Amino acid sequence: MEFESLVQTQFDVGGTMKTEELAPPGEIGFYPNPVNDIGYISFNPSVPAMLEMLVCNPLGQKVMELPGAIYQPGQHLISIPVSHLLPGMYILQVRSGKQVRSFKMIRESIHP
Repeated sequence: MEFESLVQTQFDVGGTMKTEELAPPGEIGFYPNPVNDIGYISFNPSVPAMLEMLVCNPLGQKVMELPGAIYQPGQHLISIPVSHLLPGMYILQVRSGKQVRSFKMIRESIHP
């Protein structure tokens, strides 16, 4: 017994489809990881870039938000105080326009 089927569907999207290429705000990095009290985001935009930062727990709940700001071209280093967070894993999201870069962030306990 052979099974074979062919389904063809024609549809119209009502115009021209277009994709937009966005230039990222340079290479974005996060360190140290694991982090104790303060983490750092480094980036180097080639054009002015609006960055927003958000920290979520593993369930996706927002636990911290840093105010968005516009950064001019050049090297930047932003400190992120995390001493108030409980030890564990978090997701740090850095947003620039429609782009989102996510980092797994481990908040380490200072005491063993």
